[in-house]
Amino acid sequence: MATDSREIPIPPGALTDPDSRELVRAWVANNSLHCSLNFGNWGDDEAIGWGVLLSDIARHVADAQRNSGDHGNGLRDGIHRGRLLFCR
Repeated sequence: MATDSREIPIPPGALTDPDSRELVRAWVANNSLHCSLNFGNWGDDEAIGWGVLLSDIARHVADAQRNSGDHGNGLRDGIHRGRLLFCR
């Protein structure tokens, strides 16, 4: 069965957990970032939940960049620039 190479596979743990749910979907289209969010999953801790999710995503990006063999200043610079964007 052919898969759409534009989509990322669902992680195995999410496939086996009946309570799992997708929280973020992000696409680059027309030279812009387009996101869909499944908001409202953490109740009173919504801000904390999204903060944890965003920091986990940053760690996954760092791991992917390291595993790709890119050990230059790109990651450090990218994290620094990202932090500046959060502070705007």
